[in-house]
Formats: sequence, C-alpha cells, structure tokens
Amino acid sequence: MAKKGAREWTWVETEDKSIPRDRQQTERNKNNMKDGKLRIRKYHAITKKHEWYVEIKTSKAKK
Repeated sequence: MAKKGAREWTWVETEDKSIPRDRQQTERNKNNMKDGKLRIRKYHAITKKHEWYVEIKTSKAKK
C-alpha cells in the first residue's frame, strides 16, 4: 500500500498591505519546507502584476 503524499494544501495571502488583499490556495511539500512560512510570487488579478504571497495560518476544524 502506498504512503500518503508529502503535499498539503495551504492558504497564501498578499504580503504587501498597500494593494488589495487577495487569498489563494496552493500546495506545499512539507518534506522540503519543515520550518518557516511559504513565500511565493504569484499573479495578482487586480493589479495585473506578479506579487509576493506569504503563507497564513488557518484554523483547523475540529472533528
């Protein structure tokens, strides 16, 4: 039986607070990024430029 993958879904939000806030969902490999927050450059639809996005902490729903 195969192991569960090392990828998990996470939310990223625009780093610069002077532009309109945008939140997107992306994948991250938890084996490569064990510490620190994900920082990625993605396309922002409102400013029509690539902007820096940082990982935000989301609350997990209780089961």
